[in-house]
Amino acid sequence: MKIRLPKIKVVQLNCGGTLIYEKTNFNQASSVRIGFCVGSAQNELNGTAHFIEHMYMHVTKNRNKEQLMADTKKYFGSSFNAGTWRYCTLLEFTRVNSLLDNCFELASDMLLNGDLDPKLMESEKGVILEEYKRSLDRKNTTISIDHD
Repeated sequence: MKIRLPKIKVVQLNCGGTLIYEKTNFNQASSVRIGFCVGSAQNELNGTAHFIEHMYMHVTKNRNKEQLMADTKKYFGSSFNAGTWRYCTLLEFTRVNSLLDNCFELASDMLLNGDLDPKLMESEKGVILEEYKRSLDRKNTTISIDHD
């Protein structure tokens, strides 16, 4: 039996970002993670990365809340997720390749053009505090091993 290893490519972008991808010819869909190398492990940020991740979902300079939600459903479908981990904050989605241009445009708008409206920021504080409380409850039942 022949094992086929993936051909991963790494490209440094002009904007300073890094693109890591695997091209396959047998699949008509792609899974994408796009974001920043900043996460919860950077203690000096005091939760800023997680807070910004939440703000991605509200409004951009190009889309109001209704447009953003409609485009998210239309282009990302049910495969859309966002998260803040120890060392990165990401948007992730899996879509058919024919929609990828629209998905990248939407993800770029969310990541780069978020509108940090003070009223939305204030209301989002409660959501984040509730998530934090739930995470403390889970720590009593979950074992986490972290390698630095």
